[in-house]
Amino acid sequence: TQQGYKIGSRWFDTSANEEYICLDPTAGAAVWLNTTHTSSDVDALIVTHAAISGAHHTLYTDAEAIAAVEGEGTLDLTGAVTMASTLVVSGETLVKLNSIDAFRVQTAAGLDRLEVLTTGAQGINLWATSSTIDEIRLLIDGDSSAMAVFTFDEIAFGPGGAAGRDVHLGRSSDNVLQLAAGDTFNVDTIVETTADGGVTIDGVQLKDGFVDGVDVEAHNNAYNGSFLEPMTFVVTSNGSTITGTIDKDPSGDLTEVFSDGYSTMSSGATVTLVAGSATVPKKNHIYVLQSNKGVLVASDSDWPVTEHIRVAEVIVQTTALVASDGILANRNWNDFAQGTDGQG
Repeated sequence: TQQGYKIGSRWFDTSANEEYICLDPTAGAAVWLNTTHTSSDVDALIVTHAAISGAHHTLYTDAEAIAAVEGEGTLDLTGAVTMASTLVVSGETLVKLNSIDAFRVQTAAGLDRLEVLTTGAQGINLWATSSTIDEIRLLIDGDSSAMAVFTFDEIAFGPGGAAGRDVHLGRSSDNVLQLAAGDTFNVDTIVETTADGGVTIDGVQLKDGFVDGVDVEAHNNAYNGSFLEPMTFVVTSNGSTITGTIDKDPSGDLTEVFSDGYSTMSSGATVTLVAGSATVPKKNHIYVLQSNKGVLVASDSDWPVTEHIRVAEVIVQTTALVASDGILANRNWNDFAQGTDGQG
């Protein structure tokens, strides 16, 4: 103002061939805007004066244009946008491609679509053109075969690639879920869906330990204290010891059945019998205790009062007489579930 400048005053710098216009004539803090437009200015970087941060440029470089867009909170595009390569969206948890909170990719309304909905009926929707012939596939990049394929009547899945899909879960008819032939269903627990309704497998109802109304566990209790398979118990003497030997008939090991489950009795197990005299023979009770499975016991008194498997009752004289003449009696308790001929 001391020099007579005021807002709108123009100043020509003849040495630099530039023109300025005064925006603020304050002494010591005057603001001038460079209004020179030459070809060199258009091609060079145009920098906004620090004091005029709101001023508009006549030309943006690529970097300035990108920075200007990135700095905006919202970018509204009214026309079509064409990408020459890939669109990458980072740092966002929600991408909106329409006016509602949703993300949609589709070729035509009602046809091949991918929808991720966050309002209304929320979820991820995968759409196919036809419900009877089209497939929805999940593939690993580079694999020639999908690791999962969804069709209108089957879900097939597997490792993908060369291994393909080896498990097929299908709908064979109304309300019927079915595995394909050759597939196996492994499960630890099957639970009824209706209280006290049980579970039916191939027409057989399983409910509260009953099979079609039969208490299988109670029936199986009849086998407690027995071997499932036929057995033999042979008595021999070497002149000093009388020995009893048990074997499965015809071969293999025996299966012991007790109230607490199954266990194994090895064929060839032996026990030493109590010898009698020539005139007073001894009756030996041969058995296996539940508390000492797999071990033969010989008693010349009686059967035990606790749970056991009876093997044989054997009457013997002296060791020498057994060696020379054999035993007086050998009654095997052969209560097997089923013999080799199928007879129970």
